[in-house]
Amino acid sequence: MADGCFHIVRILMFIFNFLFSLSGGTLLGVGIWIFVDGSSFQQILSVSNPAIISGVWFLLFIGGFIFFVGVLGCCGALNDSKCLLITFFFVVLVVLIVETVAGILGILYFPKIEEFMKESMIKRYGNLNRNRMTTDNWDALQSVWECCGINGPEDWEQTFWINQGNFNLTFTDLTPPNGDNNSSFSPSNATREQFLPAPIQTSFPTELEPRWMPVEEAQFIPTSCCKRKSLIGASANVLNLTNCMMWTPKSPGMYKEYLHTKGCKHKVAVYFWLLGIIIVCVFVVEMFGLVLSCCLYQGIGSEG
Repeated sequence: MADGCFHIVRILMFIFNFLFSLSGGTLLGVGIWIFVDGSSFQQILSVSNPAIISGVWFLLFIGGFIFFVGVLGCCGALNDSKCLLITFFFVVLVVLIVETVAGILGILYFPKIEEFMKESMIKRYGNLNRNRMTTDNWDALQSVWECCGINGPEDWEQTFWINQGNFNLTFTDLTPPNGDNNSSFSPSNATREQFLPAPIQTSFPTELEPRWMPVEEAQFIPTSCCKRKSLIGASANVLNLTNCMMWTPKSPGMYKEYLHTKGCKHKVAVYFWLLGIIIVCVFVVEMFGLVLSCCLYQGIGSEG
């Protein structure tokens, strides 16, 4: 009976690690595809963000690591090797500890995500000299996740990019122009012409001076906020760029069908909790693998 249970555990251990290595091999294959033919991957996502393509190294590492752990477990199960099984056990245990710590840190620092998003969107977006990657990341985020701004497209009116760096403005630090304390003044009805020009910084070396991405006179949102006909295709595959660019925060109901009206903060929160659920599922699967490896390790010495 004990011998029959041992063989069942060994078969389960092999199947578990075979599926594990298969998933790792899939990630590895996707990573290699992106590395070899990144242009087609960019077209499918409808974005040309170099930061996404550079993340292929992370994908290759994760895929390769999962594949290695799966093969390690399969070999340990087939050869009844205590050495391979104990190595598998400690590798998976370390991964579990890292996942637990990362999960705790993610929960603790999640409330600061909105603050980081405000800082990057208001002060860094559109500065091609100093923050090109931030600009690309925001465009990719809005295009792929179909969102606009932090809470909505109205947020873009407050950015340095829209105002071409002419004043130092934040969501929580808005004051009436010219010292006017009129109570009717508010961020929602403010326009860029109401503010006195005041350069953000004047001590940049010449090569680091802000070079702002061009913005049209009546433009209030980036083109990445515009709805697309399909996620598959060129990045210029916009539903109606002309009408989208006619949207203004003073008449938010007009032309809104041509742009994304949901803020990215809500999308980030949804994907954050979705990622948390996936991590919990992976955690349970890894715990199952640890239990199987322990049972198989104990059974090798007592087989027969």
